[in-house]
Amino acid sequence: MGPSLLLLAALTAPPPAPCRALLNVRDAQEPISQGYRVHDVRFGQGAPTVTTVAGLATGVGADVARLRLLPDGWSAPHGWSTQVALQVLGEKGLVDLVAPDSGLSRDPADAPEGMSLQGEGSLPELAVLGPWLGVHQLIYGYGGGAHDYHDEAWRLLRPPAKDAVDARPLFQDAAKAAQAAAARAKASVQDEPPEITAESLAGAALRVRGGQLELVDVLSCCSWAENHNLYELVQPVSPTPALAPYVPDAQGQYAGPKGCSLKIAGGDAFVRQGDGPARRVALAGPLVGLAWIEPGAPALAPWPADVKAAKAALALAGKASAEHGATRWALAQRAATLAPTDGAVLLEAGWLGFKAKAEGGAQQAQAQALTERALAHTDAKADPVQAAKALYNLGRFRETAGDIEQARAHYTRSLALRPHPVVKQRLADLPKGPAAE
Repeated sequence: MGPSLLLLAALTAPPPAPCRALLNVRDAQEPISQGYRVHDVRFGQGAPTVTTVAGLATGVGADVARLRLLPDGWSAPHGWSTQVALQVLGEKGLVDLVAPDSGLSRDPADAPEGMSLQGEGSLPELAVLGPWLGVHQLIYGYGGGAHDYHDEAWRLLRPPAKDAVDARPLFQDAAKAAQAAAARAKASVQDEPPEITAESLAGAALRVRGGQLELVDVLSCCSWAENHNLYELVQPVSPTPALAPYVPDAQGQYAGPKGCSLKIAGGDAFVRQGDGPARRVALAGPLVGLAWIEPGAPALAPWPADVKAAKAALALAGKASAEHGATRWALAQRAATLAPTDGAVLLEAGWLGFKAKAEGGAQQAQAQALTERALAHTDAKADPVQAAKALYNLGRFRETAGDIEQARAHYTRSLALRPHPVVKQRLADLPKGPAAE
């Protein structure tokens, strides 16, 4: 083939297939799916396109697993608990990948006389590494007696399968990592340190922290006084080739397949294909892990809604004891997760969050976000009463935050849709400012 034909072939060659990455982020202001979002990013020679959905996603190639956290809780005169399940959306529907701890679901009537059962179960950290997921489970509570109970565990999963997987094939030199971890434990534990071997590392999990791949686990050891019999193992390790695309290199770059790459800088992602220019993708929060998948892999479909179950959760929240704000908020979040586009459900869930003020500013911001979402999913022409309620509730949020002018605007809009004496009085009682004179 002559030079002219080679040039013609190069000019007419099809462009490379676009890249596709699932960027999982933690958004503290996002109350649905407990603050996790997935940015589904497609990029190539042109500007990237981004679709954002609630929850998390793991995957590789054409296989994608959708995940979400679903809170739960109960409250009674004898006690309360909050807990959370990790669900995966499979071909046959929703399945609990990590179920709430049964110890937190005991009958509160079993509490010793004069005692109150208390329990909190949470998944405080999740780490996405392509098709793998590191899960940190924490359980804390009190069920009578001299001591509370405290249990922690790390697991490495490959959703949608429930069983933990062996971490050792994903990092280099398990024997050397075990020796280093054992030496660190011996230096930090005052009495008998935990036994750490290459075989015991099979049950550990993995995460990326500060650009470094870490092996993490919680081991039984030590005296009760030292750390409730638990030792937190954190050991830096190097990835094997199977895991390398999901761990940044020394320059902070993630090298994906087929010339696809990205780098996190200043809280945003900068994506690139081959020698093309880096293009910015805004992230809703800190990255908790990514997956490289094929461009033709299934789109991230909306979660199936269950309004009936959401209303049942709201009914339980309404019956929760007034002092158990954490339980009320957990059930409100459960309802919002089960019916994320139902304006009435979101409105009531947001109001429950507003009334549980003791949980602090982050919860108030999340509850306001639910109320804003309720308004967005309400047709003011078809249902002016619901829209007016949402605007009134937003006014209460802003008034509580000291934003008087924004509260005034919300109350005024609410009255325009539905005259109501409570709203009218609330508006009249606002401090007079320059805008109202």
